Amino acid sequence: MALVLTTRGTADRTEIFGIAQLIADPDIQRAEYAVFVRHDMQGKGVATLLTRRLFNYARSRGIQEIYAEIMCENTLMLKLADELGFTRAEVPGERGVVYATLRL
Repeated sequence: MALVLTTRGTADRTEIFGIAQLIADPDIQRAEYAVFVRHDMQGKGVATLLTRRLFNYARSRGIQEIYAEIMCENTLMLKLADELGFTRAEVPGERGVVYATLRL
């Protein structure tokens, strides 16, 4: 599932502000999470809005855990993960990557 925040416009003039996506395991118990926000829209609540809606969808589908691999220098994503209640762990053998999980 992916949610996309865009402007209202025509097909050839629509701007994309952000995308949040979940890729569920085959048993639909866990899902990998990612969010992308256009540079000039970062820090304006786009990621939070998309993520909250996406996680509501995940709950409705019975997904029990969300996980993400986050680069250590991606401070905005790490802050969002903290605000949403994710638990962090280091990825063994991968310096600079944080493994974040959230039970729904």
